[in-house]
Amino acid sequence: FADVSTPANLQFLFHSSYTITPADLRKSILTLAVQGDLSAGASDPRDWPAVTMNNVCDLITDGEHATPQRVASGIPLATAKNVRDGFLDMTQTDYVAQETAEKCWRRCKPKDGDILMVCVGATTGRVCLVANPPDMVLVRSVALLRPATKLIAATFLDLFLRSPSGQSQIWRGVRQNAQPCLYLGKMSEFVINLPPLAEQRRIVAKVDQLMVLVDQLERQLAASRATAENLLAALVAELTTQV
Repeated sequence: FADVSTPANLQFLFHSSYTITPADLRKSILTLAVQGDLSAGASDPRDWPAVTMNNVCDLITDGEHATPQRVASGIPLATAKNVRDGFLDMTQTDYVAQETAEKCWRRCKPKDGDILMVCVGATTGRVCLVANPPDMVLVRSVALLRPATKLIAATFLDLFLRSPSGQSQIWRGVRQNAQPCLYLGKMSEFVINLPPLAEQRRIVAKVDQLMVLVDQLERQLAASRATAENLLAALVAELTTQV
């Protein structure tokens, strides 16, 4: 699959005779990445050790279990709705006082390179890697995973958690109560095959390259569909006028 990194080859996969969608192709790319099929380094994926999240994270925790008192302005409160697919959206949030925030930060305070994951509710498993995050307080519905950077690149851990393999382990660990809930104990037991650090970075770079191509082709497909719809609308209008 490493040879599929050209527009011509991906265009072939998007040919109308195939049913693969951009979303399915993205999942396939992530699956191949964590399996080692995008590996181009000296290491053999069969030699990658299987380790648990507990082995490769310095911290696995979640936000405040007791609902912090809200105030009109202050330190933003990050909930499940703020964790989007691949990014943190803090445009709409509640706030807590500085004093409340400082108490909450004794439990955890997100920092650059941390991974936030929804762990309660319908969007459980939604993940984002944060870069230079603002001061914020997490609530119970958001887990924080802090990679042990001497062992695992934050970008590779993020890739794993977003992959079908990672998502499958997430949902196998979910307890279905009134709403889905993933406990920290289950989270720490996730298993990941760990390539050497340099190989992790090469894999992430390859995935990024492929995803850019998929995004480009998806835009081309959308433009083609829009053109076809416009032509059809014009034809219908012309025929209607002639009747």
